[in-house]
Amino acid sequence: MQYPLVEALTAGLFVVSSLWILDMPALDIRGIVTGILLYILVSAYVVITTYDIKHKMIPDSFSYSVAVLALVFVLISSPSSLMGHILAGFGAALFFFIFWFFSKGKWMGLGDAKLALSLGFLLGPSMAVPALLIAFWSGAIVSIAVLVYERVMRRDLGISLKSEIPFAPFIICGLLFTFFLHIDMGTLASWFAI
Repeated sequence: MQYPLVEALTAGLFVVSSLWILDMPALDIRGIVTGILLYILVSAYVVITTYDIKHKMIPDSFSYSVAVLALVFVLISSPSSLMGHILAGFGAALFFFIFWFFSKGKWMGLGDAKLALSLGFLLGPSMAVPALLIAFWSGAIVSIAVLVYERVMRRDLGISLKSEIPFAPFIICGLLFTFFLHIDMGTLASWFAI
């Protein structure tokens, strides 16, 4: 099942990426390069997701490659906001690093902190926080659903509250969801406005 699922996910993300590219104000050389970088980033995120699900780790070369690609993407698409994106990248990485450091690697792996660099670099400060919230919410919902399924269906999937869950798919889900739907702090605030 892995191969058709990966192919379908990649195809779906390429369609969404194409719609995002076509929605750009002008499709000049800068827009074309940005589009190509987006296709490469999306492909790399699919590879990272698949690798983390299979091996429960993210190779440093993957994390640092997408971080550099994200920086180049921002440098080409909106160079005036580069410093904010750099700060958001290190802020997101620091957030995960703190989890890793204080839990001695039990709550979160260091690979997640390295992957978070690209999240902040790509999204910037106003979109990084919603992406992290979506990552944690989706991770919690899926984990609880699997535990409930195991309990209700009386199937032993070998998952418990102490199980190691690959978190890169949730980080990437939050990143892509936020990026393609343009969810920023203002959007998040409007969702919770009373």
